[in-house]
Parts: sequence; C-alpha cells; structure tokens
Amino acid sequence: MSEALASVSPSDTRIRNLLRQMIRKKDGAFEPLPRSLLASCMLSHDIHLLGAINSVLDMPEHVGTITPKLEFRQILSFKMRYCERCITDDPKSEWADRRYSAGWDFGRWFLAHFNKRLFQPSDLMAMRQWLTQFYLKSPADIRDCIARTLLAEILREREIRIVFSDWEKLPELRNALQTALAQKSRFL
Repeated sequence: MSEALASVSPSDTRIRNLLRQMIRKKDGAFEPLPRSLLASCMLSHDIHLLGAINSVLDMPEHVGTITPKLEFRQILSFKMRYCERCITDDPKSEWADRRYSAGWDFGRWFLAHFNKRLFQPSDLMAMRQWLTQFYLKSPADIRDCIARTLLAEILREREIRIVFSDWEKLPELRNALQTALAQKSRFL
C-alpha cells in the first residue's frame, strides 16, 4: 500500500485535489461547479489534467452543475483540442486517452450529440474544418488513426458523410474516406 502511495506523482495529487474541489457533494447532491475553474483547467497544456477534465465533461451529472453553464461550442472546442493532443502525443497516462481510444471516444461523443441535434450547422463545419486541417498536417501513422477511429465513427451518419463528400476531390482526403468507410463496413 505504501508503495502505491509513493508512486503517486505531484501531478496526480494536484489533479485529484482539483477533481475533489470540482466534484463535491452536499446533502447527497453535487454542488455547483464554477465555470471559471473548469474553463481555466480547459486551457491547460497538461495532457493529464485535460484528460481529467474530459472525463468530467463526459458525465452529465457534473456538466449539469456547471454554473454559469458552459456553451456547447466551448465543449466542442475543448474536445477537438484534447482529441488532437491525444492522437498526436499518444500519452501513457492514468488520466488521458491513448491515441486510438481518443479517436473512437471523440467520434462516439460527436455522433451522440449530433443525433440529439445539439449541433448548429456552424459546429459541424468547425469540426469538419478542424478534422481536415488535422488530417492534412499529420504524418501517415496519425492519418491512419484518424481515418480508422474518428472518421470511421462519425461517417456512420449519412448527414455527416454528405458534409465530407468534397473530400472525394483530393487524393489524400479521398484515401481517408475510403479507409474510414472500409473500417465502418467491417462493423456493420
């Protein structure tokens, strides 16, 4: 037991303390989560902290306590930045997602919110623009991950496939679509 405690890094301790501060209960209910605290953490460069914040944002019981409420666009921007960092850095972390899990998780998160009609058309276009730039600037191994995870997940939705239809015009992007659709068809 003492070995496990000794292996806890100062970063882990800081994240755990911050999460305790963010996720507090009083009389069995979660207390309001200050948006200013969450927003400042969302700007961090620490991938471990970003992973912890991503987990909080995936829990409706915590997102609902953010006061004042975070705008959906802020959550989308954070999730895109976090996903890109995880896919690019492939962190080995207790808190942050590995490369492939980050792609799948973002894709599923995006699709779930898309199907609930929580996105504005501008949100979909912002995600498309981010994904296009991220894909084009990335080396082959990261491109493969993007196509097989994130892109394969979101292309399950016909409306989203239409938004990405112009990728057929560029060979690099066409290859990503073909890889994603082939990956998607393997699981249908």
